[in-house]
Amino acid sequence: GGIAEAFYGVPVLYEAQCKSRLPQEMADVLEAFDKARGRARDPEDPREENRLIEWAIENYHKAQNRETLLTVLQSILLCMRHDGQFIVPVIPPQAAFDMLDVERLRVGDTVESDEELHFKLNTITADDGTVWLVAFTSHEECEKGESTSTMTLDVGDMLKNCRETAEEGIIINPWDKSFVLTKELIRVILDADQPEQ
Repeated sequence: GGIAEAFYGVPVLYEAQCKSRLPQEMADVLEAFDKARGRARDPEDPREENRLIEWAIENYHKAQNRETLLTVLQSILLCMRHDGQFIVPVIPPQAAFDMLDVERLRVGDTVESDEELHFKLNTITADDGTVWLVAFTSHEECEKGESTSTMTLDVGDMLKNCRETAEEGIIINPWDKSFVLTKELIRVILDADQPEQ
């Protein structure tokens, strides 16, 4: 198996399913092993963890059944357990625009604020009038739609906070192969994350 993995690689979906079945202490050992052999994920790249979600959603679109649904939920849970992040469209406050000097601002510049800025999460309204939060697994997915300001949010924090909002849930990658994460499915993920007693 180890030789075959080195030669062929392991499909991301299979890797996600296997990792999701491990107890947390074994998952931690596996992550330490991956770091030691140079396979550690890049914490600055949300896509690194989110590619598992993308694979699962793609398979869900090919065959929408209980197994593929559970695989999507497991991949989100795994991403959450590894401190994964979603890319989220936001509506910046006017104060953020007011402090920018567009004449001197260059790509890559860091802008600091003396006051606390609160960004509002952007939403999408479905054909039936329901309102949903939006999350993207990569910048490429985000750029398939209209241009928007974005920020990254911890997957776990976004799921937990969504339970308290008026929105129906979260639509992941709404411009292409989307996945509708209802509050009921969010509850299933968060319940699965609780340690067994």
